Amino acid sequence: MSHPNRGYLTLAAGSSRYLEMAVDMALSLREQTKYPIGLVCDESIAKIAKSTYPNAFDTLSILGTEFRRGRTLKYGLADACPWDEAIFVDADCLVLGPLDHAFDTLQHTPMAFLGELLTKNENENHHGFSTRRLMDKFDIDHYLKTNSGFFAFQRRPARTIMLEFLRCFLYEAKPGLRLSLLQGAWLGDEIAIGIVGGRLG
Repeated sequence: MSHPNRGYLTLAAGSSRYLEMAVDMALSLREQTKYPIGLVCDESIAKIAKSTYPNAFDTLSILGTEFRRGRTLKYGLADACPWDEAIFVDADCLVLGPLDHAFDTLQHTPMAFLGELLTKNENENHHGFSTRRLMDKFDIDHYLKTNSGFFAFQRRPARTIMLEFLRCFLYEAKPGLRLSLLQGAWLGDEIAIGIVGGRLG
């Protein structure tokens, strides 16, 4: 039996091609769940979704403008979420099996990512950055190496955590890694998630 305050979210903003991917993802997900599927988007995507794909999503939520700074879009998911608990699935995924079990992780934690909590004893490459060097640079003992394409969260506590992701991205990661970025490194949303996740454990 479905929990009345749970659902899935995906994200599309900027280009209609992300909406097309989100629709494909939602169609594949509907084969695997009875929970509602919501789209978080900007105003222009919402207009296209309503007119072109009126039955693809159960809800449409508008992404806050403060989260529309480049690669910070996912940090606005909790703020836009219409449910108490949600599972996020990236628009570029196709769902081939059930995912509802990810809600079970929220009995023990407000957010759950797939990945590893690394220490300085381990040194791995995460989006072109050495995890050990990131830990040294940002003075943390742990780093959450994760992919932000799939995660579960409780809306209320996750809003605070995601605001910390945003703050870290804009005021720590981006300026702190400026030299690497000038040399062509790519700063994805996962780096700030890794830093904050390492601090929170």
